[in-house]
Amino acid sequence: MNSRLTYILCSLGGIFVGLSFLGGLWMLLALVGLLAFVFAYIYNSSRDSSDAPIPSVIQRSGDTSSFKMARITTKTALVTTLAPEHVQEEPLIGYKQEELWRKVDQELSQSLGNELTILLRLIPNIHTAAYFLLRSKENVFIPLKVVGAGASKINGQARIGAQSSSLLSRLLKVNETQILEGDLTSGKALQIYKEDVPVKSVFAIPITNQKKVRCGFLMIDSLQLNAFNNLSPDVLPFAAGIMQLLSTKIYAAAYNYIQQEQYAVLYEYQQKFFDSMSVKDVYRHIGEYIENYVPFDRMMLLARDLQDEDKGKVVVAKGEDSDFFKDMEFSLNDKGVLVYALNRSMPIERLLKNDKGDFTIRFNAEERRNDSLHYLCATSSTSDIPIANFTIALEKKNPTAYSEHDKIRLRTIARTASFALERVVQFEKGKDLAMRDGLTGLMNHRTMHEKLNIEKMRAERQKINIGLLMMDIDKFKSINDTYGHPAGDEIIKGIAKTIVAEVRSEIDIVARYGGEEFVVALIDTSEAGLKETAERIRLAIEKASFDIKQKLPLKVTVSIGAYLKRPDGRYSMAESLKFADSALYKAKEGGRNQVVEYLETEPEKGVILEEAHQ
Repeated sequence: MNSRLTYILCSLGGIFVGLSFLGGLWMLLALVGLLAFVFAYIYNSSRDSSDAPIPSVIQRSGDTSSFKMARITTKTALVTTLAPEHVQEEPLIGYKQEELWRKVDQELSQSLGNELTILLRLIPNIHTAAYFLLRSKENVFIPLKVVGAGASKINGQARIGAQSSSLLSRLLKVNETQILEGDLTSGKALQIYKEDVPVKSVFAIPITNQKKVRCGFLMIDSLQLNAFNNLSPDVLPFAAGIMQLLSTKIYAAAYNYIQQEQYAVLYEYQQKFFDSMSVKDVYRHIGEYIENYVPFDRMMLLARDLQDEDKGKVVVAKGEDSDFFKDMEFSLNDKGVLVYALNRSMPIERLLKNDKGDFTIRFNAEERRNDSLHYLCATSSTSDIPIANFTIALEKKNPTAYSEHDKIRLRTIARTASFALERVVQFEKGKDLAMRDGLTGLMNHRTMHEKLNIEKMRAERQKINIGLLMMDIDKFKSINDTYGHPAGDEIIKGIAKTIVAEVRSEIDIVARYGGEEFVVALIDTSEAGLKETAERIRLAIEKASFDIKQKLPLKVTVSIGAYLKRPDGRYSMAESLKFADSALYKAKEGGRNQVVEYLETEPEKGVILEEAHQ
């Protein structure tokens, strides 16, 4: 039997070493093969009797059972105990996590099971071999992997803590380097079995990680008295070291894979940033990345307002209170911690106590209070363009700080997005110069025609109307002649703002047609809506006062021609604008400061014009 077992161990060692040449995780089998050779040598040299029989319970293949205690690779278990020192600080979240951990689970379970089985067959008289893990937060040992005849009788929910009466609880003491007992009166002293098993001997040693911190223990027991008294003292520590090394290497390989995937995703989003051609797209991609790959309970993306650099806006909000904070505007003169981060373009990290008198204000005193959030991390971008400055604000209920790895990823995403925003801003500025009127910021003549033709095709497809308003400032030449062209420019800018305030800025089209003329296209409106909007604009301008740097502000009026373009395809947009222009001409002739609508009759009867009341 001695020579046969030695032959089996050497054969297994050769097979494992051969498989290790496949590379990747297979390389770990080289360690298993080495262990098999070492155990073969120790087995032959340390047996006190060549005739000592292997217990009958081990000889029967049906009794050599094995089981795995719940899932191995949980954060509370493997991550905090088996991982190498530089890995323990990093949270494992994100990309294909469940699929990856299933593979790690299988790999680690198989590796630990192989090592325990080698011990089982190598050392005489073993009844059960088990690998226990220290759950550090609870300071208890739990069974991780068990093989042998007693495996099915182990209590999978066993918890061996410092306060328990278990013999194995001694391993929680720093000065306890091993437990070797050979005359137990009952297996109950171990407190790991579901029933009374007649265990007489136990040998257990603590397992430490790279920080020399205890993270578990390796145990073997026997139904015979003094079964392990003559066992070499180096066998179990050597086996424990190999198992710890295997666990660490498997975990490190999985962690490295996760890091590679995280940086691959980060690179993918960096490409998305630079493929984006609008500020909103860049903000959206930042929010998507963080939502998918960084844990939080509240996430907000703060940016300077596009129109007013002294104001800020929450452009993305997800999680806790997102309905309150989304699209919220705030002053950059406010004293909140997130306003400070945005103003100074600096990172901020805080633990939040949220006591009654110690609430951390994010923006201002009017914000909604949430006392359940206990950790805040703000990562700000830096840019020479104020609009490209933004802050990523993340908050968690768990006060545990983000790892350095997560902070690096947040800084990277912020820096890359900032560069992309600078590019987009410059692009949009150049685009605006070509598309917009330099004085008013409205669409120019050419861009308006392009937009109107697009809207015409959409309106005909969706069977909706487009209301056209052509308007002209009354007696504008006399304003220029009396007060000068700078005053005329102020009047034009003021009227442009008044018109924009009276229409749907996200839907309708407002353009400077040329000189003192403006065009408004009301998308999806009715005849009543056309008249109502035209009259509302006329009255708003009539009531407005325009500061032209004189003693008194100036009041002006406009004349408006209106035409409702129906989706029948009878007239082009150019023809429809001519109809509105004809109505405008009629409004001028009729005394100015009024709305006139161009109404169609049957083609052979021509058209009629209907005047609105002043």
